[in-house]
Amino acid sequence: MLRLEFEGHEHTNRVKINGQTIGYLPSQTWADMWMSAALPVPADLLRVGYNELSIEAGRVIPDCQVPGNAWDELLFRHVRLERVPTPTPQMPTPVSGGRTMTITVVFDNNAYRPELETAWGFAAVVQRGGQAILFDTGADGRMLLANMAALGFAPADLDVIVLSHEHADHTGGLEAVLKQNPNVTVYLPQAFSTRLKERVVVGARLVEVSGPVEIASGLWSTGPMGDSIIEQGLVVQTASGLTLLTGCAHPGIVAMVRRAREVGKGEMDLVLGGFHLAGASKSTLEGIMADFRELGVARVAPCHCTGEQAITAFAAAYGAQYTRCGVGLVIQRERSIR
Repeated sequence: MLRLEFEGHEHTNRVKINGQTIGYLPSQTWADMWMSAALPVPADLLRVGYNELSIEAGRVIPDCQVPGNAWDELLFRHVRLERVPTPTPQMPTPVSGGRTMTITVVFDNNAYRPELETAWGFAAVVQRGGQAILFDTGADGRMLLANMAALGFAPADLDVIVLSHEHADHTGGLEAVLKQNPNVTVYLPQAFSTRLKERVVVGARLVEVSGPVEIASGLWSTGPMGDSIIEQGLVVQTASGLTLLTGCAHPGIVAMVRRAREVGKGEMDLVLGGFHLAGASKSTLEGIMADFRELGVARVAPCHCTGEQAITAFAAAYGAQYTRCGVGLVIQRERSIR
């Protein structure tokens, strides 16, 4: 295990040992503080004697920048390699046509289980009615597959891939999954570029989404939303109400919740994913939470691009109905049988 402390405000800082990527540093919390990181190192990468550690500084995600408020400093201390026992993975409860809906976060820049790898991006596996749906693919295929394996998933288990929007931190793992399972059905907004559509290799079924569509019984796309950045969300019907998964909520998280209610024709139980509220003012956050209450959102699990200030505000407002979200989180609900 490689352990280190760092200060840095960029996303996707890649860490390599002897030229091989072992992971990415977690996202800084936008405060001047030292953060800790622990990255597993395969034993076969290490050499007797001298080993080379390198850090490849990532580019700040453009739509997360505030004009005149970008950083490029990256500081390290207390860098060390440790021998640690291999943890026994805790697998999510298998779903095979039963009454349970399970969401497992397999890629995020926040850690829920510290032994899993983190990087800027998002992906989650939804299991419902014997089907497995991958919502987004994170930024890095190797990391996505490693986290999936640690959580008990293989690409061959997947029936469907749903891509929320075209940013690389949500589509970067696509080829890695399709290489191992080219027989999935891929749902993406019709507005996606031809270049990205061509990445859906021969064998996969491509569905270009132009409006709300039922992907499977009790499982819908919101349909493409937004003007400049086109995005779709995933709506899942459960016995507790509707669950909405969002990649970044570029069209506005409140607008996406409203659309989810219209598409699923039900009350909102849970909203999980990126809310895209980094840098939002206190009054903006208060307005969004008032809208959430009016729309009947019972539970929240914000992560990815939501921003620390917004996550803290949601945690305070929702109390026990707030769930800390990050890679490794597993949420289960009784599914609604139609």
